Amino acid sequence: MNVENLSNNYPQLLSHMEDSGYSKSYIYSFRREIQWIIAEAGLRNWDCYGDVYRDYQTNLSSGDKLEKKHAIIGAIEQFDLHGRYPDSKWHSPESVTRSSQMGTDPWSQADFGDNETAPIG
Repeated sequence: MNVENLSNNYPQLLSHMEDSGYSKSYIYSFRREIQWIIAEAGLRNWDCYGDVYRDYQTNLSSGDKLEKKHAIIGAIEQFDLHGRYPDSKWHSPESVTRSSQMGTDPWSQADFGDNETAPIG
């Protein structure tokens, strides 16, 4: 999995989150997840963000923690691959649970506002 774009541009995501009023602890969760993905991408056999999520499915026993990882990884994927910034609705637990139960793509139900879409770079 190529993480060069994420590595180069994730500070923009974190700045957007700060400017939008996300909590410091939530932003820290994103920073930690992004840095872990960047560090581990070359060591693991990941082809996509779905593989990152599946690693967590294998290793986490808490459904609540898995849902949080699901939302964060989905938002990182949207930013990295599509330049989309999260809006206030994207992290709804109902969306995460519904998509997981339906067996769809882990983050196809995430809600990203087109008004928050901006090119990266």
